[in-house]
Amino acid sequence: MRKPAPASIQNTIGYELTFAILSIISAALLVYEVAVPLSRAELFVIGALDFATVVLFAFDFIIGVYRAPKRRWKYARDNWVNLLAAIPFTSGAFRSFRLFRLFRLVNLVYRASDQDSSYRWLAMQIRSYANLVTFSVVALMAGSIAFYSVEQSVNPNIQSYWDAVWWSFVSATSLGYGDIVPVTTGGRVVAILLMVIGIGIIGTVAGLVGGYTLRRPFYTLIAQKHTHKSRSANK
Repeated sequence: MRKPAPASIQNTIGYELTFAILSIISAALLVYEVAVPLSRAELFVIGALDFATVVLFAFDFIIGVYRAPKRRWKYARDNWVNLLAAIPFTSGAFRSFRLFRLFRLVNLVYRASDQDSSYRWLAMQIRSYANLVTFSVVALMAGSIAFYSVEQSVNPNIQSYWDAVWWSFVSATSLGYGDIVPVTTGGRVVAILLMVIGIGIIGTVAGLVGGYTLRRPFYTLIAQKHTHKSRSANK
């Protein structure tokens, strides 16, 4: 999902920070739209803000493709999440796809970690965790929104959006308390996807923690060598 790096404003931290903030605002508005009963006027305002965000994300994707004339297909393939974030999903379970915009936070982490090549090993770890955390948040939020969208009017155990949030966390961790169960086909599909994703997330966390623990002495040695070189250069 990482972009190629043509020389342009798209490679600056300020540019990625702007889109990261837009992504967070978009996600917050989506949760607010789902969790709180809104009037038609309020929904219109949120819809207008979301449309403006879609236009900006689409413009960003088009500019990126335009500035990569010899590798446009590669750019489109590497940035398919950005293209998905530019699609105006407005209602139902599909509106959860708007959360894919949060992956711009990963782009921001990539851009920031590229600023100092001295700690390349640390940057690789930060990127791994940034991908995992962002994917986990998107999966849990998207699962809760999709589940609430298809179950809210037919499932007696879903009284509010926060019931769906609770169910999403329980399902992703495979605890399965059984206090809330899907009663629709759409709800069961969301449950299956969330449980499969949850198993993958737990396995990935275990792998990252275990790998970091095993490689920690090596990282400490590299950091000490870098500190020693810096002190020698200053002298």
